[in-house]
Order: sequence, then C-alpha cells, then structure tokens
Amino acid sequence: MSGDSVSGGSVSGGSSLPPVPPVEGSFPQAASAQPPVPPLPSQSQPSQSQPASPPPPARGKSLLFVWIGVGLVVLLALVAGGLTWITVSAAAARNAPEKIVDAYLAAVVEGRIDDAVALGGGIPDNMLPDLLTDEAYAAAGAHVTGYTIDTVGVDSSGATVVATIEQGANEFSQSFRLTRTGREAIFVDTWALDPIDYSYIRVSFDGPTGSGVTVNGTAIDEPVESITARPLAALPGSYVVGAPSADGKVQIEDDTVTVDSFTADVDGVDATLTASLTPEGEAAGQAAAAGYLDACIAQPVLAPVGCDFYAETGDGEVVTNLVWSVDPRPTFTIGAWTPNGWEVLPDAPGTIIGDGDYSLPSGEFGTVRYTLSNYAYGGYLTLVDGVMTFTFSGSNASGGGGVSS
Repeated sequence: MSGDSVSGGSVSGGSSLPPVPPVEGSFPQAASAQPPVPPLPSQSQPSQSQPASPPPPARGKSLLFVWIGVGLVVLLALVAGGLTWITVSAAAARNAPEKIVDAYLAAVVEGRIDDAVALGGGIPDNMLPDLLTDEAYAAAGAHVTGYTIDTVGVDSSGATVVATIEQGANEFSQSFRLTRTGREAIFVDTWALDPIDYSYIRVSFDGPTGSGVTVNGTAIDEPVESITARPLAALPGSYVVGAPSADGKVQIEDDTVTVDSFTADVDGVDATLTASLTPEGEAAGQAAAAGYLDACIAQPVLAPVGCDFYAETGDGEVVTNLVWSVDPRPTFTIGAWTPNGWEVLPDAPGTIIGDGDYSLPSGEFGTVRYTLSNYAYGGYLTLVDGVMTFTFSGSNASGGGGVSS
C-alpha cells in the first residue's frame, strides 16, 4: 500500500474502507492528562444507555424554614415578655406608696418646701400658708434632718406608710395615708398622698396686739386679726414668734415654740405673746392710777362722780365748801396682763380727808371733817390710742359721818 496515507481520523486513498462495527465490551483506556472525577457517594453512575432520574423534592429545607419561623416567634415573645416585665417592674418601683412618701420627705429634708407642699396636696383652707415656703422653713430651727420608712400597708381603700422622722437629736413616728389615683402599665396602681392636715401654730396676745407678727424674724404678711383667727400651718421645726410693739409704752415678749409632727393628730402649738410695760409704760400706768384719785378729790361734793368713796351727812345737815385731800397717799403695784388689762394691785393704804362747812336747820353751823382711813384701791390699766387709762374695780367706801369742830 505504497500509494496510501493516513491523516487525522480518516483514510484517504483510491477506495473507501467499510465502517468498523462497534465492539461490545471495554478496552483499556489510554492514560489521560486529567484524573477521573469520582462519583458522589450515594449516587450510582448512570449507564450510557439510560437517562438520569430527576432529584427528589427538597423536604428537609421546608422543615428547616418552619423551625426557623417558630424560633423567631418564640424569640419575639420572650423579648416582648421581657420588655413588659421590665416596664411593669419599673412602674411598680416608681409608683410604690413608699416612693411617694420618700419623695415628700426628701423634699422637706432638702428644703424644697414648695415641692413638698405640692406633693402633700396643698395647704388646708382654714390655715395660713406663710410658713410653708422655702424661705420661711430655712429660717426655722430644729429642721427635719432625716427619716426611715418603717412599714407599708396596702388595703382596699388605700395605703398607709409609717416613717420614723429625725428632728435633730429627737425622733418621732409619723403615719402617712395615700389613695390610688389610677394605673400605669396596665397592672400597676399609682398613688398620691392624701391632703396633709398640717400641724399649726396658734398666735394669741396677753396684752395689746402689736402692729404685726413675725416668725423667726420674718414678718407675716397678714393682718394681726387674721393671724389670731386662723392658725399658721407649720412643718416640724422650732419657731420664734414675736410682734413689734405698736407703742413705746409696751414691749411684747417673743415666744419660742416647737412643732414635732407633720400633721395635727393632736392640737397644734400655741405661741402666746405677752405684753409688758416698758419703764415709760410703768410710769404712765402709775400716773394714770394716781390721776384717778386726783380727779376724785378735786370734786367738792360729798360723793365724787366715778369714784370709790363718799361722805355721809346727818338729818338736815348741809355741807358746803367741801375740800378733799389725801395724806398719806395709797400706793399700788402694776401686775400682769389680764383679759381686762394690766392689773393694779393695792400696796400700802392711805387716808382720805374731807374738810367743809356745815349748817343745821336749828341754825347751828361750823366746820366738819370726814376721814377715811386705810384707804386702798385697785383696778386695771389699758392702753387706748396711746393713752394709758385706769379703771377702778372695787366698790364705793364710805368716809363715815363727819366730825364737827
């Protein structure tokens, strides 16, 4: 076959060769440059004469998505429940009855009285509010310095919180009542203090009222009549109550009182302003009491008007030219203030003498003397528009029958 050639996969020549029939079986494969790819473990190689089967449905993936969804729902529920628990817990802590009382007492200790009054429901209408301010309480002594919440009781009508109050070196127990006002976070009651019926200071005068009232040196911006008619609401503390005198003849002594309760569970405290006479007032009182007797003896009549002595005459006797005198003069002392005024108390007695002329129907005439020994008198002094006035408080005493000479 010298004239034939082989090129590629075909044969060229003068005549064609018949096709080579397929040979069943396998022959050794020539070494390949690429290694063979192993089959998947769970799958068998399809034969060359059969088509590949379709893959089964992805059931495992569907179950995975279901479990992921359930997990998300549970997680969201846990988060929501946790947030709800946190919200409710925070609301419960914030709105507990003892927290309301704690806020009130903290405001008092810190001197934030305006805040405390607001938390305590304001000031009762029957009390004056002047002492329940930041400035007024700052000027007081024996402040509330601390407190401890002791017990908390809740019932169907409200809550009661009992606290121990520290007032300087002293302590006292105080009960606070609270009422439900609503709810927060659905489940949590909210509370407010019942309006506090504050303790109070009553102001009264033993003597003329002054031109005003001061507490711890600060003037109370109320008329004296209002202050004596309505008490001053007061927090626990010490208070110096005074009054400027309306007259130089009178001095009004301060009174220091201590309030040791937040509420008027017992009667409030009384501040009594006692008026006494200054040296000027003492001299004016002595002069007024002596002036009473001078005015009596100046009347040339048997029974001086408005006086506590008189002279008696016999039947048909006529007395003229009567002159009263006193020797020695009675003395007296000026005592304390009473509802009627400063009391004038007899000290050493004196003698009143009346000299005059007499005549009888028979024609007899001459001089006559009336004598009232151991004469003493008393009464009361009052100050009216700056003038000291004496009022006699005894009964008339007779000078007895005249002695003719």
